[in-house]
Amino acid sequence: MADFDSRIDALKAFAEGKTAIVGMTTSGSFNVLGNDGRCSIIGKEIGFENMGVDCQY
Repeated sequence: MADFDSRIDALKAFAEGKTAIVGMTTSGSFNVLGNDGRCSIIGKEIGFENMGVDCQY
């Protein structure tokens, strides 16, 4: 956990103005994940605009 905050700050700077799609592959399927649950750090804490939030299936 040493230097955790500085690593998060570096990721935030990298993510500024960038988008991402967060997905999970399991036994033959692919799921797009929003900003809730297990991958919320990517959109909520780091700051990528998660394209999967408003995804229509």
